[in-house]
Amino acid sequence: MMRLTENAKRVLRHVWHDERLPEEALRIQAASGCCGLQFRWVLDVPQPNDVRLQIDEMELLIDPITRPYTEHLLIDYAETPYGGQFIFRQDDGRSEKLEQDAVVPDKEGLT
Repeated sequence: MMRLTENAKRVLRHVWHDERLPEEALRIQAASGCCGLQFRWVLDVPQPNDVRLQIDEMELLIDPITRPYTEHLLIDYAETPYGGQFIFRQDDGRSEKLEQDAVVPDKEGLT
């Protein structure tokens, strides 16, 4: 199942407490894009065939189409010079452990 870092949870908690309607939950969606698989978060009402996860005080929804893509998914959040962003990556347990305050390097830091 997917995992969220503390940074990702912190940002999602803000949405959970400040932006959602009482009947809504946080849904992760996957779709193919020009650069391959892309994920996004939306606020949505639970559907009967959703997988419903409780993470801390938040309810997360995964639809049947997205579900296979969340297996071993690690979700982080990082601030960059260009703004904040969620980082979605497959984590089968062999990759290095992300630190709580992971940072994505800016373009100049890439070689």
